[in-house]
Amino acid sequence: MLEEDLIQIAGVIDAAEAQMLQQCGVRYLGFPLRLPVHREDLTEEEAAAIIKSLAPPVFGVLITYL
Repeated sequence: MLEEDLIQIAGVIDAAEAQMLQQCGVRYLGFPLRLPVHREDLTEEEAAAIIKSLAPPVFGVLITYL
């Protein structure tokens, strides 16, 4: 895989969006958690459930500002 093939989409809001992104060929789904300014799009539990449902070559990526 070439470096330019690495695309990560941040701010996944629900399981339906995660599924759509996978169908579009996205391999890295970003989940912003514990943000100091904004409310998260998902709870940690919701994000965990989506991430558990992913199968390689799709992976979850944690985005945090801690």
